[in-house]
Amino acid sequence: MKEIQYFDALPATIYMALIYFGATIISLGGLFLLNRIFRAAAYYNERFTKISHGEPTFLVLDGKPMLKNLRFEHMSLEDLNESLHQNGINEISLVKYVIKETNGQISIIKEDPAHTTTRENSKPSVALTA
Repeated sequence: MKEIQYFDALPATIYMALIYFGATIISLGGLFLLNRIFRAAAYYNERFTKISHGEPTFLVLDGKPMLKNLRFEHMSLEDLNESLHQNGINEISLVKYVIKETNGQISIIKEDPAHTTTRENSKPSVALTA
């Protein structure tokens, strides 16, 4: 029985490496093609965009936490308060909206004190004369 020498096995090794390299290139090309197809579908079809990217979720509405949406986004009130504290807000009632965007970032819209109705600014500023 003849022993296999290093140079005898070299062509088979190169051949197998080329096969694996080719399979890798074909797989990467397929992934690239799928990516392009999904991006085109998301660009031209709004329904597909909503399915693939999702929609923004309101976590706070008019200073009140939306507990159902927090649970859906797997967030606790402590997580929400931490996000508010990182943005310099100490009370949730000072926030008009907190929105979790489709990319995962949290947008915070503060309550505008000039537009809130209080007892002081609810009086008419112009006197009516008859």
